[in-house]
Amino acid sequence: MVNNGRKKILIVAGEASGDLHGANLVRALQGRNPDLAFFGVGSRNLRAAGVEILADSSEITAMGITEALAKLRQGRRVFRKILDRAEASPPDLAVLIDSPGFNLRLAGSLKTRGIRVMYYIAPQVWAWGQGRIKKISERIDRLVSILPFEKEFFSQFGIPVDFVGHPLLDLARESRSPEESRLVFGIKPGEKVIALLPGSRPGEIARLLPEILGAARNLSRQRPGLRFLLPVASSLNPQAIVESVQARGLGDAVSVLPGEEIYNALGIAELALVASGTATLEAALIGCPMIILYRVSRLSYGVGRMLVKVKHIGLVNLMAGREVVPELLQGEARAERITREVERFLDNQELKNQVKSDLVRIRASLGNPGAAGRAAQIALEMLETRS
Repeated sequence: MVNNGRKKILIVAGEASGDLHGANLVRALQGRNPDLAFFGVGSRNLRAAGVEILADSSEITAMGITEALAKLRQGRRVFRKILDRAEASPPDLAVLIDSPGFNLRLAGSLKTRGIRVMYYIAPQVWAWGQGRIKKISERIDRLVSILPFEKEFFSQFGIPVDFVGHPLLDLARESRSPEESRLVFGIKPGEKVIALLPGSRPGEIARLLPEILGAARNLSRQRPGLRFLLPVASSLNPQAIVESVQARGLGDAVSVLPGEEIYNALGIAELALVASGTATLEAALIGCPMIILYRVSRLSYGVGRMLVKVKHIGLVNLMAGREVVPELLQGEARAERITREVERFLDNQELKNQVKSDLVRIRASLGNPGAAGRAAQIALEMLETRS
């Protein structure tokens, strides 16, 4: 479909979070210029925002080395589809969101075709070493960062970079009071809540959910006054999650919720068990203490430990420069160890207060709301100055 006379933007998001932030960016652009046309890769949020979807985000998303290898064929097909469309109807701008394994390679191919590239949500090369810095410098016309320390990092390499604040600042807030949420979720007076956030990818669910539910079963036996809330990401099948909960006899203790209830669940939780990723920052912005969980295949983890250049996995700890919240990695992310860590936290009010204080400081460092609008303005400037 060729949109004669309309400026076209290619947008590619390979993660559930990228799909969400990309949709907000598209809406911000539409509010400033309703005559723009969008096509690319995304999921339900970008589709709902009016983007013509060439392929679903899930086709290019993988967690870990072995998972990525399993999706090579799908990724190549999507890559070719994007380039075929870009050649048939060249976009005036490409906006690539996160997913550096796919998007940096795509940026190189787009650049050779004379298409300007804006990269929204900068690749975390500060964590994985600087091997991709040269590619970013050569292939990206403008880098848009959502973490405060990234501007200084990328600027030292001469890369044009703008810090716009974190887009979650506009999203991470409860829609109800804690009292209303407790009533809606059926939480009785005196009951304490733990939020369960096992991830948004099938691979994460397969590795983490059994251990998280195992810990929930241990804790519900040891502490009858505990309730568990499990919001299900939109990328997952909620019925499969319900069946996993029921199979472990946890139907009365664990409430499976729609994904949009995540902030209300975090708002009344004493603690969250969170898969490493965007959800850790969501919990931080709500002010909910957490235990970060991370499990991938042995090969992926082994290779990752050789490449990673930072001490921590969780974004909350990376931003603080120290371990603000516990990280249970690989073999440590087991039901028994998770259970012990939760009990240690629940019995220590001083620890809870300290973590909450640290999370307030982390939130303050993320800038101000309005990231999508500021990123949209940068995209419009690139459209207007297109040579």
